[in-house]
Amino acid sequence: MTGVAVMVVGVWCVAGDGRDVMLALAPTPADTPTLIHLAYGLVGAGGVVLLTSILGVWAALRENKCGLGMYVTIVVLVITGEVAVGVLGVLYQLRAVNSLGESLTDRLKTLYGSPGHETFTLAVDYVQYQYVTIVVLVITGEVAVGVLGVLYQLRAVNSLGESLTDRLKTLYGSPGHETFTLAVDYVQYQNLRG
Repeated sequence: MTGVAVMVVGVWCVAGDGRDVMLALAPTPADTPTLIHLAYGLVGAGGVVLLTSILGVWAALRENKCGLGMYVTIVVLVITGEVAVGVLGVLYQLRAVNSLGESLTDRLKTLYGSPGHETFTLAVDYVQYQYVTIVVLVITGEVAVGVLGVLYQLRAVNSLGESLTDRLKTLYGSPGHETFTLAVDYVQYQNLRG
């Protein structure tokens, strides 16, 4: 759900009205279109998160160890990338925030609501509206995913408990399943010691 939301924001910034709005609010020199690069990064990151989520669900439902291994690997890479972006964000945050803040503050004071600058005024109003809409959608999506995750976890725990109980009843102590019996005894012994 989050991947889709991030992709939507990125596509909105690249292809929709977002590009014009971004450039109206915070114009950048033509040789450094950093906001557009950021928007493409959002589309890519959202796509990776979405595909990774689909892979994880597929692998879990099929109990595919290779798929789960790939899922864990990709999640670790995504988290590593997020940490790297976070570190770079912290390093460049003050400079970017101060520069953008000063520029946007000056532009808001001089251009917002003034005759001949209706595009800028509409861009500011539009961003405020879109921000609220996106925040509501993301929060709703996260709550839905959290509820589904808890329900699936409860189902999986119950299923695992039933499966283990059935295996214990049929295999523990029965001829030909000495390894299983020894493994259960070892786990019990470790739990008593620890």
